[in-house]
Amino acid sequence: MGHQRREWLLGSGCVFLSRPNDVYRYAHLPDIEPDTCLSVTLCRSLCGEFTENLNCLPLVPPITNRLRFLQLQLGSIVRDDVGLGLEAFACELVDTVAEAPTNNHRLYRSNQLKWYAERIHAARERMDANPADQHSLFHLSSHVAMSPFLFARVFRELIGVPPHKYLLHLRLARARTLLESGMSVTDTC
Repeated sequence: MGHQRREWLLGSGCVFLSRPNDVYRYAHLPDIEPDTCLSVTLCRSLCGEFTENLNCLPLVPPITNRLRFLQLQLGSIVRDDVGLGLEAFACELVDTVAEAPTNNHRLYRSNQLKWYAERIHAARERMDANPADQHSLFHLSSHVAMSPFLFARVFRELIGVPPHKYLLHLRLARARTLLESGMSVTDTC
């Protein structure tokens, strides 16, 4: 893989962010099994918003657990053919690369990442289903068979925000929807 005067040898699980209007060189090494490449092209409005952000990001970001978690999620988004899901994924990908730590954190093994992803997904579904519930760290972590400390750390690492901020965003989005539908502030609260 090449761009301008730089070259990269990309392996399994690597991500390459291409920028609009740039030209890249691709080549496959002989005697190497062909790989799979997924290209996500953004709509013009998102492309315009991302251009400035993409120019500041590395073309080959470091692999992190959050990036690998997004790759797992991408499979279900593509399988379900959800257009909005792909746009949200693209935004999440840019955010993940922008916030990637500079030091190398320990990457989870594939089966460990899948196990964590299933549990975090179950906890998110529980919060998404009823954001108004009194969700505590203890109850959420117990529900998915994790310790509160491990749950909080893995949730933050894979989702990008701690569980309480995720829940707060859900509640604010729900309140906005209720207010926009004409419900009074008192009833919304």
